[in-house]
Amino acid sequence: MRNLVIVLSLAACGSRAPQTTLPREYSCGQLALVPHGDRLEIREASASIDGSGAQSARLVSRDASGDHYVVGPLSPIDVSAVEFVVPTDSRHDAVRHVYDTSSGTARADWRLTRDEVCTLRGGDTDVLTRYTKGASFEQLSHDLALGGRDEAREIVHRALLSLQRRYFADR
Repeated sequence: MRNLVIVLSLAACGSRAPQTTLPREYSCGQLALVPHGDRLEIREASASIDGSGAQSARLVSRDASGDHYVVGPLSPIDVSAVEFVVPTDSRHDAVRHVYDTSSGTARADWRLTRDEVCTLRGGDTDVLTRYTKGASFEQLSHDLALGGRDEAREIVHRALLSLQRRYFADR
């Protein structure tokens, strides 16, 4: 009986889809963003993997849209700040907001000057983009370390539905 329980336990563990242990990484233009709890690692896309040349942003708040990390203003003469909003959903993209802080360092004085979407590697947008460029579900699953063909298909399906809702809402 004990051997049967061990075999069943091992079979249950072995049947799970492979899960990546790598942290989420967002691509934001020439920047790579990796959240680490109360800080966000920011590095140039061409920077070394050991983190040299990287900087970090501090977590300032959490709300329904996600974790808000801010860099700057670093001094009274600094006239810009950057906020990164990393969603709690592990499949959605992050957003980068650039602010003009010339009117004051208080958050209420900041003026939004630019927004940019930061694409999550293996997230909905990345998977859908690769799929529309011709990648198969098997290829997506392999390249992005997903749990298999069915998971890749589910991500594409969910992303297409989201895109369709947005399209019809904007008409």
